[in-house]
Amino acid sequence: MSSFISPASAAVLGNVTVYGSVLDDTNSSATAPSNKAVYKYLWNAGWSSCTATYPATRSLALTGVVARQGQSNGYWPNVVAYWDCKNTP
Repeated sequence: MSSFISPASAAVLGNVTVYGSVLDDTNSSATAPSNKAVYKYLWNAGWSSCTATYPATRSLALTGVVARQGQSNGYWPNVVAYWDCKNTP
């Protein structure tokens, strides 16, 4: 029998903050882009930052999104994404 530990129960090694632009025209009336769009555009930056800072990182979780300036036609410049770096077995 194998055991499974979900990423939600993994220990948090630390957290990182990444910045970038996000295109989310389906969410253009909100105050920030959707988490789905942030994953699409900023996950790689989050992963790279987590694994560089915390080499034992095996997964990451998006914990917050801030849009420092409003969007224009679904384009969100200067988005801040906060990620937890986890050591999922």
